[in-house]
Amino acid sequence: MIQTFNGNTWVAFIDISGFKQMMKLKQAEEALTKFYDTVFFEVFNINKSSSDKKSNTSKPLIKSIIVSDAAILFVDNQQLDENKIRDLHIILNLIKSVNTALIKLTKSHQPTIMTTCAMSYGPFKYDTQSTTSIA
Repeated sequence: MIQTFNGNTWVAFIDISGFKQMMKLKQAEEALTKFYDTVFFEVFNINKSSSDKKSNTSKPLIKSIIVSDAAILFVDNQQLDENKIRDLHIILNLIKSVNTALIKLTKSHQPTIMTTCAMSYGPFKYDTQSTTSIA
């Protein structure tokens, strides 16, 4: 479960492009499975490498909230000093990894799952007891 977050951070919103058409073609279940698996796997991998043991430096974790065909990703930097460049680099690498993996999932090398992404930096609040808001 994601802990409460309240602070300035990078937030990315990713959704599956053409999802309504996939629903009409009865491809939605397969697309959602690939999307969920890919986002969770890539977030896990980014977070697994969040601690660089060689240089003893910590990196912030990426947190994800997935609803239907969309994922909200944000950098949880509350335990570290604010560093916009470091955090931007981390979330962009995640977005790249997710999209690369979704494109490579097909045997014919044709991308069956493309995404649309929007990002913003600023105040973000997530509270498990209430609603999520982007100010």
